[in-house]
Amino acid sequence: LLRSTEVFRNSFENGAYRVIFWPPLMMCTSYVFFVPIMGFVYRFTVPFVLPLILVASESIAGSIRARDSRISTGAVKLGIALVALIQLVGSVLPAHHFAVVNSRATSAFHVKFGRLLADISPDGKLVAFNEVGAPSFFSGWRSVESAGVVTRYVARYPELTRQEIVEQFDPDVIIMTASESRLETVASAFPRFQRVHSVPWLVYRGGPRHYQVVFAREGWTGLVALERGVQDLGLGEIDPPWYFPFYRLAKRVFV
Repeated sequence: LLRSTEVFRNSFENGAYRVIFWPPLMMCTSYVFFVPIMGFVYRFTVPFVLPLILVASESIAGSIRARDSRISTGAVKLGIALVALIQLVGSVLPAHHFAVVNSRATSAFHVKFGRLLADISPDGKLVAFNEVGAPSFFSGWRSVESAGVVTRYVARYPELTRQEIVEQFDPDVIIMTASESRLETVASAFPRFQRVHSVPWLVYRGGPRHYQVVFAREGWTGLVALERGVQDLGLGEIDPPWYFPFYRLAKRVFV
């Protein structure tokens, strides 16, 4: 075993096995080009792969040096360092935005909305076309979600439209995220449901305005209580963070 280890080490120093570090480099490079902004798995875990990028940088540069290539090893290291920097920003910035900005909106509406549903009825059916599982969790209702954070019933079936999901599940309440420009379109999406309120969720001063649109089934017994309770929910207008223009630009480019 010791002899095998020594042979491997000598071969590695001679450049024969440096290629083993290329797969993590390619993985990180593909991350930069395809999913640097969105995606929970990538944006929270990929920063831990940064040491592999540095190792790959050194090993590739060492291979070039051993072969006396015309390519500058310094240029290789600089290029991979830039890849690492882009990757780090593409991971940390969305995570920071989610934790600082989106969490405020989640607490202001989604958590309180779930508790409101629980107070209205201990048992109900909810469809949540958004990325937050708090309404399902805090209401305790049987739910279909876009993200499937809390329930195993995930509203992402390629063969079903939102309207078909609602028809099959027959919920008491529906909530969905909508930009200001789509409020009227969303309002007519579910004919058997009444739009109760469009709650300000992420509304930036001088910027984009997003709402949580709440629908209730016509004739549902908790409709009046829901109308009263939902009026006091929502985050209201907030100042956009300093990095917001860069964040929006990056999402448009990469997502």
